[in-house]
Amino acid sequence: MGDMLLDQLSKDQALAMKEQFAGNETILTILNAHLEKLDKIETQAKAKAQFETQIAKLAAKLPHPEDIHNIYLAWREVEVEDTSQPQVEVDIVDQPARLDNFGKVVELATSHKEMRYPSHKVFRWVVETNKGFQVSKSTSTAPQATKRAITVKRIDGDNLIPVGNFPSASKACEYLKLTIGGDSATRVLAREGYLVQPYTGMDYTS
Repeated sequence: MGDMLLDQLSKDQALAMKEQFAGNETILTILNAHLEKLDKIETQAKAKAQFETQIAKLAAKLPHPEDIHNIYLAWREVEVEDTSQPQVEVDIVDQPARLDNFGKVVELATSHKEMRYPSHKVFRWVVETNKGFQVSKSTSTAPQATKRAITVKRIDGDNLIPVGNFPSASKACEYLKLTIGGDSATRVLAREGYLVQPYTGMDYTS
């Protein structure tokens, strides 16, 4: 069953085919993976719609300072302090060591000690205001991202955890140490809880 044909199957059609091929484990495995993918897409679509609705409601209530022209939300990994733990003494570098062209230290680093809470990294929404965006005009000769390039995110409950961009689904499976076997790399990613989206950047061009 080709990927193009599989992607055209609706949920009802896939369920009907499961009954039709109830004794064929190979086809059932493919159909189950496709149904899982459809469920995840539906869940993410609902989450996206709810997110956009909540953002719109929040924005409608916000004041408008004259010097704020736009708001940019980015899902990023940030470091946060754990205030539930006791503070510990840490070295804070004031000035890093300076090296010459041969890698020899010509000036030692300077530092001081401070009491700080332990920290850990988490993903959260980060707000930026008045973010500048560079808009470039596209031309017919501009390089285009390859159709095989993808962006992979791990689905963790209601959250999407960025994994990375890859030139192909098989390269993503190789990076994540997922065995493809005789299956499709895209289906393997979907079955293992990853959301695959078309890559829109310019790292992989043709």
